[in-house]
Amino acid sequence: MLDLKTFEGKLWKEPIATSKQINKFQEDMISIREQFENTYPEKVYLIDSFPTPMRYPASEILEIYYDHNQEGPISDKHYLQHEERFIEVIKRLWAMSPVLIQTNLHTLLDFVGTPIEELQKNLTTLESNLLNEIIKKTKPAQDNIITFDEFKEIKLITQMSLREKISSCFVFPDIKVIIWANSLTLKSYVVEKSNKDLLQTICTTHGLYLRK
Repeated sequence: MLDLKTFEGKLWKEPIATSKQINKFQEDMISIREQFENTYPEKVYLIDSFPTPMRYPASEILEIYYDHNQEGPISDKHYLQHEERFIEVIKRLWAMSPVLIQTNLHTLLDFVGTPIEELQKNLTTLESNLLNEIIKKTKPAQDNIITFDEFKEIKLITQMSLREKISSCFVFPDIKVIIWANSLTLKSYVVEKSNKDLLQTICTTHGLYLRK
């Protein structure tokens, strides 16, 4: 059985080697999110557009959705502006710490059989080319975490995760923060209160809420 406390303590010092150790438990940095939520509920927060869960039917009117049926690059300016808020949060965290990212790209392409065209559906030509570069770059590691230095790559992974095309986990070792993304919200794990307060300030600055 995975000792999450020991795993979490090692993760910040040796993120790549430590993250690979959980493969033998049939876990990875994406799937282990639930264990963090159950073990450290006081350190797990949702980054959302609303301060509390919305009641029905207000949620049908107010919640912003990504249109999966849309063909071609996204033209909905309201959606893009909203998406940009979450991207800015990731950008600010990246400014304070290196980031290591795991996606399920290769699981989707190699095992689920998702066509690459489906992943590229709403991307521009430049974004599609960048996605191909990311796929090639991450192939040796498959779906384990690797370091990303260029923000254009980090941004595209974030966009595709917010649009529910892929699932991703972002590890920021210097500030001991983990972010999980696979919808138009972000789930965060924050070890230290000072960084929790900092994350809350970043969210507030960009019109988002850090909440339970």
